[in-house]
Amino acid sequence: MNSKNIQRIDCRDLLSSLPLPACTVKLPDVTVTDCNSGFEAISGLPLLALRGKRFPGMAADAKTDLLQQLAVGMDEAPQRIYLAGKAHRMRMTAKQEDNFRLLCFEPESCECPYGNTEANQAMADLGALMNNAPVGILYSKDRRVVRFNNAFLKMFCCDAGLAMGHPTPAFYPSESAYRTISEQASPLLLAGLPFRQEMLMRRMDGTLFWADAVAYLIKADDPPLGSIWIINDISARKAAEQALQEALLETQAILHNAAVGMLFSRDKIIQRCNQRIEEIFGYSPGELVGLPATCLYPNDESYAAIGAEASPLLSAGRPFMSEREYRRKNGTSIWCRVYAKAVDPAHTDRGTVWLVEDITETRANQLTLEQTLREREALMNNAPVGILVTKERKILQYNQHFARMFGYTGSVAIGHPARELYRSDEEYEALGAKVTPLLSAAQPSINELYMRHQDGYDLWVNLIGYVADNNETNHATFWILEDRTDFKRAEIALAEAYTEQTLIFEHSVVGIAFIKNRIIQRCNRRYEEIYGFAPGELIGQSTRISYPSDQNFDTAAKVVYETLGRGETYIREFIHLRPSGAPIWIRLTGNAIDPAFPNDGSIWNVEDITIRKAAEESIRESELLQRAILDSAKLMILRGGPAQLDRNLVFLSEFSAG
Repeated sequence: MNSKNIQRIDCRDLLSSLPLPACTVKLPDVTVTDCNSGFEAISGLPLLALRGKRFPGMAADAKTDLLQQLAVGMDEAPQRIYLAGKAHRMRMTAKQEDNFRLLCFEPESCECPYGNTEANQAMADLGALMNNAPVGILYSKDRRVVRFNNAFLKMFCCDAGLAMGHPTPAFYPSESAYRTISEQASPLLLAGLPFRQEMLMRRMDGTLFWADAVAYLIKADDPPLGSIWIINDISARKAAEQALQEALLETQAILHNAAVGMLFSRDKIIQRCNQRIEEIFGYSPGELVGLPATCLYPNDESYAAIGAEASPLLSAGRPFMSEREYRRKNGTSIWCRVYAKAVDPAHTDRGTVWLVEDITETRANQLTLEQTLREREALMNNAPVGILVTKERKILQYNQHFARMFGYTGSVAIGHPARELYRSDEEYEALGAKVTPLLSAAQPSINELYMRHQDGYDLWVNLIGYVADNNETNHATFWILEDRTDFKRAEIALAEAYTEQTLIFEHSVVGIAFIKNRIIQRCNRRYEEIYGFAPGELIGQSTRISYPSDQNFDTAAKVVYETLGRGETYIREFIHLRPSGAPIWIRLTGNAIDPAFPNDGSIWNVEDITIRKAAEESIRESELLQRAILDSAKLMILRGGPAQLDRNLVFLSEFSAG
């Protein structure tokens, strides 16, 4: 430590030990370097505001310049100086110490408060108290700053030199704010009462902060003497209060807008609840508060039961959860899911918080779903068709009929690739290409195809596929499988029989026709040939086309349909006409499909017997001729002799042989 620092430390110690107000100044600019608490008291400024500043507010009455007096040394004549706006008669002495001067201030008379050690110590204590106070202290007069402490300077971010004499309205957010505070404070201060207010104040740098200010007049009966303001920066507290208020508002918003009911109960009484609880149980706003908690239960036994279940858990600090029946205000039942937690598990009498969710609809849906699942299970197990569920081309689930149909035992096929149900990769991929676009569009797919039993033989299956969820077509696919193998075999046999019958029908030597309401519905080629029509020409034609006249057509109809109506076969031979008008003999045989309604359909066989009829006519004519000849011969025999008889017999023998 150098000698200069030693001197400064010694000087500081000296200042502290002096019983009178004193300070040190540095020449040649006469700036204060240090002072004791007594000097702070008489100058009205703290050391922080004095240090480095020109000697405050002094003017000597003597004609000799103060700077010159300090430079050459001063006599001990008393000098009049002005500190804090007031004149003081003090004796000022100076001690030469390089370029520093030690200035001591002595009272001129005993009336000065610094005339004795006790008074001086009181002033020193007062100055120390003011400058070390954790709150800002301001003495204002005529709307200007007169005195302040270190905490005030720090609080308002201002320099001591700027603070001195600064207008007090500048410490408010606005002139109107200052006037408002003045109007509020004046009545109290003039009545000798303190004024206290939490308000926004302005720092020297322009920023605002929250302050708790207490003001009182120096003398209530002499307001011009000024006022003292004790200011505490409560910005942190205000911020915390604001955060707490916002948290409270958020909590209230959550509480009143929550989708679940919230309730706080203590001593079996509802203390507080949110709007959702009131909605769930059908109460008006605020109506539940103060009611016994039993009002929410179907009966006292139900309330006691939940208490017995919840108490051990809540006392152990564990949550309680339950789903049970409750009661609305109107007496109707409601199912709720509740969650409860004790505020203080060690003292459960401090209350319990309950969260309540209305699950009446959910429970009903759940019961419906369970019933649906049971019905689905029953359907799966008892369906007369195979039911298969696949996902990502693997077997996910199937019913017993499917297992029997494909030769599986139990659930052994679950997880197997669906490919094993098909005869080949080609058929499997071909089906996939066909059904995928439909299933992707949420449309069902219906196909009949061969599938493969586990024992290796083929099944003919009617396969219907559809997606489980139309909105999620990439989820599971349901398949209904009907074993139509026997139907397929019967169908093949029927097709073969039909083919055979068609061959017989088309190649029959007789004409065959199906007639309904006397209109030809279908006929074979032989029928067309008999009547002389080209293929297909007769379809849709009336049977009148082959009759010689309307009378013949009408007469035949009466006889035909009377016979068919009796369930008998109609058989007749008569003449029909071809389109050319040429007559033909036909043999007509017919049967009604349903004798009760013969017009609704009948089957007819037609034979062309024209040649036979011509032959029969020729034989008949021959027989008539022979009979005539024989009759003539008999006459001749009877008229001639024996010789003529022999000649006639020879002739007859030759005629008969010829």
